[in-house]
Amino acid sequence: LSNELGSALDLQQLALQAQRFEKIEGLIQLLGQQTVDANNQAAAQRAAILCGIEKGSAVESEELSALGLKLDQIAADVSTVIDQNTKQQESLDEVKEMVAAKNSKLRGRALARQDKDRALEELEIELDSVEEKPIAKGSQGAVHKASYQGDVVALKKMSLVGITATKRNKMMKDFSTELAIMVKLRSPRIVAVYGVVTTDTTWLGLVVEYCGGGDLREALDADDAASIDEAQRRRWLSDISLGMAYLYSKGVEHRDLKTLNILLDGDRRCKVTDFGLSKSESLATAATQATAGGDAKGTPAYMAPELLQHNIFTEKGDVYAYGMIVFEV
Repeated sequence: LSNELGSALDLQQLALQAQRFEKIEGLIQLLGQQTVDANNQAAAQRAAILCGIEKGSAVESEELSALGLKLDQIAADVSTVIDQNTKQQESLDEVKEMVAAKNSKLRGRALARQDKDRALEELEIELDSVEEKPIAKGSQGAVHKASYQGDVVALKKMSLVGITATKRNKMMKDFSTELAIMVKLRSPRIVAVYGVVTTDTTWLGLVVEYCGGGDLREALDADDAASIDEAQRRRWLSDISLGMAYLYSKGVEHRDLKTLNILLDGDRRCKVTDFGLSKSESLATAATQATAGGDAKGTPAYMAPELLQHNIFTEKGDVYAYGMIVFEV
């Protein structure tokens, strides 16, 4: 402020002299706030000079009139600046809130990814060997026989070669979903999961219990299928119903139940497998909407008519699919 008024200006003297003039009192207050800009310096200097002008003179009247107009403009400018600063602060607060909300959402997603990565890391295993030729192929990948700690296991491989980043992310999501569901299930009528293989950049692997009897569809299509007695067929249907009852006791819907997803173990008993299309309520992933991008999920021949028409899945969809399996068996 002293630089603006000049070293010759005695502010204390100015304040004492300014008590004679109401307008100058306002100027002193403004000067104390350092709000006088370059255009108003001349008026401020004139005000200082007026402090030495005799009260009531013609010069005083003229100068005070000009000074009053200048002070009014200063006050208006100050008010405008204050309003602008207030609005800017409000806008800044809104931006801060938006950034905070975005950061919170990103942190939530990061934590979710960390949880999935942790689950994959904890279940990561190193296989002894993997047979090159697949023993089965499906819509979600090929299945290979493998060895883990001396035991025979099945490795479900999902190729990552030549796919886009978007499709890769979707495969990772589907893989994590299937894994999260399968590790929770423990039943003789459910195929057990042992671990995962994610160290190879060309494919994702899910290591599960090996069922040497193939799938139920193969058994029904075999040359000796006619020799399968009714008791065996009833046992298979009972195994499947027990497996599905267990799934629903854990809040899991299969959503793609079919004979290709029923495996036979060494004792020719059935085990339910392939939960790539499942939804689990206990995992907070349950949803009645059975579409992704408008396309119904599942195998058409096993899908209930209302699912094909409305794309809405309920437990009745699994019941219908089981009915189709009963018809096949």
